[in-house]
Amino acid sequence: MKGIEPAQENATPIGPGGEALSDILHACPGLLRQKHALANWITLIADDRGLGAEAVARMTGIDPQQAEAILDGVVIGTPLPILDRVLRTLERVQ
Repeated sequence: MKGIEPAQENATPIGPGGEALSDILHACPGLLRQKHALANWITLIADDRGLGAEAVARMTGIDPQQAEAILDGVVIGTPLPILDRVLRTLERVQ
């Protein structure tokens, strides 16, 4: 088709600031551990309350796919402030 460019085989995923995600993680090796710790707490609270990704998304104002990724522990591309906000919101809601 005209106008569609072929996929780049060596494409590097980039973070919100345009930097490569691998560069972000190497610059701050504890960042991924922090993200996983928050995601684990979020998942623990969600499991304890019987909440699925849709409910977490609705309660916290995030995208349902992002909520599902967080609950699955796929947090490399999720900014730390979002994880923090989701956890704080779930802690407040009974």
